[in-house]
Amino acid sequence: MESSSQSSYPSASRISDSNCYPQYSASLKCLEEFSTDKSKCQEHFDVYKECKKKEVISHSNSCYNM
Repeated sequence: MESSSQSSYPSASRISDSNCYPQYSASLKCLEEFSTDKSKCQEHFDVYKECKKKEVISHSNSCYNM
């Protein structure tokens, strides 16, 4: 049986290890503050989404350069 410290999905990374963690945290903080009006957080969502796109592209490029 697998230990609890190991992920069931070895390729999955923790969000806290992501370069986009600050944007993720800002989105969550905004949701906590404006839970009744999520539209006020749209800018945070967009910034996080763009960061994740760049992170995926960067990761894909590094895989091709191996």
